[in-house]
Amino acid sequence: MASILKSTLAGFGLLAAVAAAHAAPVVISNITTTGTFSGSTNVLADGTIPANGTAWNAASNVSWNGLGTVFTLEFNQLYTLQDVTLSVDHNDFYQVQISQDGTTWNTLFTVLAFEGSVNWGTEAFTSNPAGTGTYSASIDFAPTLAKYARIYAVAGDNAYGVGELSFTGVAAVPEPASLALIGAGLATVGLIARRRKPQA
Repeated sequence: MASILKSTLAGFGLLAAVAAAHAAPVVISNITTTGTFSGSTNVLADGTIPANGTAWNAASNVSWNGLGTVFTLEFNQLYTLQDVTLSVDHNDFYQVQISQDGTTWNTLFTVLAFEGSVNWGTEAFTSNPAGTGTYSASIDFAPTLAKYARIYAVAGDNAYGVGELSFTGVAAVPEPASLALIGAGLATVGLIARRRKPQA
């Protein structure tokens, strides 16, 4: 009986391990904007982080003057967001918000102008201590569900720039390959239980 229980628990452990997906880059399906800006919104999610000290209005950034410009990223599906990497002009305040439906928004974090070590131009920040960029505890967040993210300036010197806003996370709806692995885990549990069933 103990070996049946041990085998069943091992099978469930395998199933849990298979079901637990690893964080991967969140896929952006669309970017919309309000307000006036320079540059291409493609740079926001191209995975290329401008070098620290890059000019706020360089081609590697979207740049604008004044408040009211908002960049909204739509993900290809709902994700549990785990970490973020972003590159922003160093001496400004930016707010990042998330939404599950594109209507109700919650603030995820605010980038503070006095954070970081760059004295001019853009600086890359990350919520992952092992990630690319300056780790910032103030942008670290608990895993949270979202299908949309948006960024905009809330204060600063009236000259703003963003060179990257990318997330890692786990898809809320598993990919077909993940579903197949989960099915294999369930089959393993069933097989273990069947083999241990006493013969009548």
